[in-house]
Amino acid sequence: MSARRTASKQGRKRPSAGQSPPKGWDGLVEAVELRSVTADEAHCSIDRDQLVASKGKKLNAVSNLNSEVPSRIGSELSCKFRLEIALRDVAKTDDNDAQPIVIVGLVYRATYDLAREVRTTKVLLEAFRDRVSLMHVLPFMRAHVVDLTARAGLAPLLLPLMKRRGVDHVRSQPSEEKGHS
Repeated sequence: MSARRTASKQGRKRPSAGQSPPKGWDGLVEAVELRSVTADEAHCSIDRDQLVASKGKKLNAVSNLNSEVPSRIGSELSCKFRLEIALRDVAKTDDNDAQPIVIVGLVYRATYDLAREVRTTKVLLEAFRDRVSLMHVLPFMRAHVVDLTARAGLAPLLLPLMKRRGVDHVRSQPSEEKGHS
């Protein structure tokens, strides 16, 4: 589905209280076409000693999803997202010095073509990033997190479905942990 179609549906959706689309929204979503979604970086690091020591213990996953101000160069629009997930022993969650047992990191970028000249502002570009671009990138990030953790011998981590404000948490599938031996 094109960004235009997705964005147009988002733009025509009745806004929540206090969340009306910024000025210029309709013009931007009508002019934009999704060109690509790319993974710029992906890594999964595991402290195997801590992982073995944590066998049978509950792990707490904390995620952090950040985005940059979208960049626009000529007729190209680019939105970049950085996700980091850290798994720690629940018993050590309050210990700021406790090192994560597992860290998963991803950087994704969505690139769009503007079919015609559109006047943009920082507020308009940020709204597009938060309302449209993130929805294009998130399914790829979710699949990549599942794949990375499964390949690392862990129970796959599932990102929750998206909420308007961002990713709140990550949960592990209810299946048994793999890789603890």
